[in-house]
Amino acid sequence: MKKFGITLGLILSVGYVAPLWAFDDPIDEPAKTSTPSPSDTLKQTEEKLITISLSPFLLIPVSGNTAKGYNVGGGAEVFIGYSADKNLLLGLDLGLQDVSVNTDFFAAGFQQLTGSSLPAGVSVTGDFGYYPVMAMAKYSFNTNKVRPYVLWGLGVAFNSASESISYNNQSLSVNAHETDFLMSEGLGVAFQTGDNLEIFLQVRLDMDFTSNNGTDTFTLSGNGATEQVKGNLSDDSPTLFLPIQIGLRFI
Repeated sequence: MKKFGITLGLILSVGYVAPLWAFDDPIDEPAKTSTPSPSDTLKQTEEKLITISLSPFLLIPVSGNTAKGYNVGGGAEVFIGYSADKNLLLGLDLGLQDVSVNTDFFAAGFQQLTGSSLPAGVSVTGDFGYYPVMAMAKYSFNTNKVRPYVLWGLGVAFNSASESISYNNQSLSVNAHETDFLMSEGLGVAFQTGDNLEIFLQVRLDMDFTSNNGTDTFTLSGNGATEQVKGNLSDDSPTLFLPIQIGLRFI
């Protein structure tokens, strides 16, 4: 009987304490994790795939006759890109480039042609502009915060050239337009400055395949009269320009 009482006491003690153990050490439940909604996932994907770049630049004419006849100019560019993968960016490049007439070169040409200096009071202004529309690819060599890359572009250039000469209250203007095949290649380096922004430096060579067969139509206007003559929009083929760019890419 004494043994039975001891045994019963042990059973009761265990039965009383066990719930306390269960209370003191609750069973851990798995942590709840939030699952992003399909709309959030889609938004993140779009932000990574579609990017926009904006860049002003210095424009240097480098082909022989163009480099002599025009001054260093400038322009601006918009690039809308699609990230095909971590290294390859494909997109559409739109720009505006312009260089002004070198009046010293014009005066030297006048003297060579006529044998006399340009008369005092003669004013010469003008420019050569082209508007590139190109499909462009940019390939980065790594995925670090500092990324060197190369680029290639193919498309068209909408070219225009104009000159205006005024003397003794008389003026003469010359204008011509031409659309040509445009090819571009270059290199650059991008510096990522935040989650959604990077700064890039880029230089490229634009090869504007202007015609050189004397078939461009020039419109001459002056003193109330208009006349059309044939000539070359550019004396180079291709006409070469070197845009040096610094810009921002929103990622």
